[in-house]
Order: sequence, then structure tokens, then C-alpha cells
Amino acid sequence: MSIQSEATQTPNPELFKIGAVAKEVDISVAVIRTWERRFNFNPAAKINTHRYYNLEQVDRLRAIKTLSDQGHSLQQLFELNYDELTRRLEVTQVPESYEEEAEAINIILIGRELARSYDDSNQGRFELIDKFRSFDEFVEEGALDHQVQLNDAEMIILYQTTLKQEELNVVRQQTDTPILLVCRYVSKVENDELMDMNVQVSEDVDWHSIGLKATEFKRHQPERTLKEAPRSELSEQDLEVLESSDKDKVIEGRHITRLIDEVRGYEEFLYKNSTTRLQCDVASAITEARVALEKAGTHVIEWQSLLIDDRKLKGN
Repeated sequence: MSIQSEATQTPNPELFKIGAVAKEVDISVAVIRTWERRFNFNPAAKINTHRYYNLEQVDRLRAIKTLSDQGHSLQQLFELNYDELTRRLEVTQVPESYEEEAEAINIILIGRELARSYDDSNQGRFELIDKFRSFDEFVEEGALDHQVQLNDAEMIILYQTTLKQEELNVVRQQTDTPILLVCRYVSKVENDELMDMNVQVSEDVDWHSIGLKATEFKRHQPERTLKEAPRSELSEQDLEVLESSDKDKVIEGRHITRLIDEVRGYEEFLYKNSTTRLQCDVASAITEARVALEKAGTHVIEWQSLLIDDRKLKGN
């Protein structure tokens, strides 16, 4: 049934029930009611307990939905009239082939609802690094301490039934990776604060809408850069011990020390100069190599410490 035929069932043929509007615009009734509260988007008429909207409001909602899916701020969109929305649509229209042309986004996925619905149909749009059924699982499995994994992620997609600011704060303390927050209930004030944290809100939980929002969100991100290289786990004293560990004719500590120094120097250069995705990926891989070398060095240091302790015992 078209929205025009739905109108014949209303007291005024130029008005449309909220259910018909939701179906026409492809959003839920709950979303329309949320927009009413947040953005003062009032129905054209209320008859008894029913909400009714006119055709201009329907067209305006359709334009807002389209632009919101492309990553535009809902607050800004609701401040525009229909003509201004139409002009913005003409400028920012996403081609039909855009999703296929866009490069896949490396993501970390958090939330049972999204983890359960994510499937192979999202490949090409997203490259899944890891997924967690809940934020607690994300923290308990040490993902926040895994700097290499966080550096690899171009976006964290987090599902919340209601806004939990403390979870976002925890993530932000560890990484500035863009966060796409899938949450139906976010106020205007909260949304403005989230934008300052580089957090984009998607009120839709279907993967098609999330994909459009994520793609547009990524387009508005500055070129990717890396922070200062992660600190070494080995102190200067450790390296001195490693340098002098040459009792094993096959494993000589000085060779490991030199490799660590060379890799660390190249790592610092990459972290200062990398801007492209390829350069950042290589920098992360070099960090992994340095961490592996330091782990090898730690084994030698521990072995050397045991030898020293053994000599002390024999000397006594």
C-alpha cells in the first residue's frame, strides 16, 4: 500500500499516520518519536492519540534519513529546511556503486547484537580484526592492552542499548581510533559531546545502514597517523646484561641487542612519518617484530641471571 493510499484512511487526505511515514522513510516508529523529542520535530496534527504528518514532513524525513546514512549530523540536518536538505543531497549524493568501490574498513566489533548478526555478506565493506560479545569481554581478554591490534583497527564499532559514557571513556584513554556507536537513544547534548570525542552515532542496527554510516565516517577522518612508538619492555640495564651474555656460542646476546636497536630506530622513524594505511600497517608489523626480539632477549637475560645466582651459590 502506498503512502498516498494510506492517506485516504486519515481524517485529512493530506496527512499520514506515523506508521505509514515510518514505512515510507524506512525507519522505525520509535526513531521518529525519538527525533520528535530530540529535535522538536512535531507532527502536523494530533487527532485523539494519533500523530499525523504532511507530505513536506515526509519528504524532509526521507532526505534527513538519506543524509544521516551518509554520516551527516542529525542535529545539523534538522536545522535545515527541505530546500536546504535537497541542495545538500545534490552535493553529497553517494553513487550506487560507492559501497563496492570503497576500501574495506578494518574494524573491532563489540556487542552481542552486532556480533550475532555479522556475517560473510559484510566482507568487502569491512575487514574484521576481532569481535567481542560484550564490552566486559573486550576488557577481560586484554584487547585494550593490545596496542598493535588497536593500531590496526581503523574503526571500533560498539553496540549499546543505552549510552554508557564510561565505556567510551575507557576506550579513549587507550586509543584515538574512531568509534561508531550503534545506539538508539542518544540526546542532542550527548551527541554533540560524542562528536568532540570522534564518536559517530548510528541509530540503525541493520548492517546496510551501519556500512553506509561507517564508510562516510571514515571519509571524514584525517589521514591516519601513529602516536609515539610503544615503549620498550627492556630497560637500559637489561640491555647491558643482554649485551654481555655471550657464554652460549650459538646465542650471543650482543647480536640480539643490535637487532633490537636497529629495529627500534626504524620503528621510531615509521611512527613519526607514517600517514598512509600501508605505512601504518608496516609500522605496526615492525612493532610486533621488536616485541618478539625483546621477548627473545628476556629469555637470555633470565638465563644469564640464573648463571649469576648459581655462581654466587658456588662461591659461598
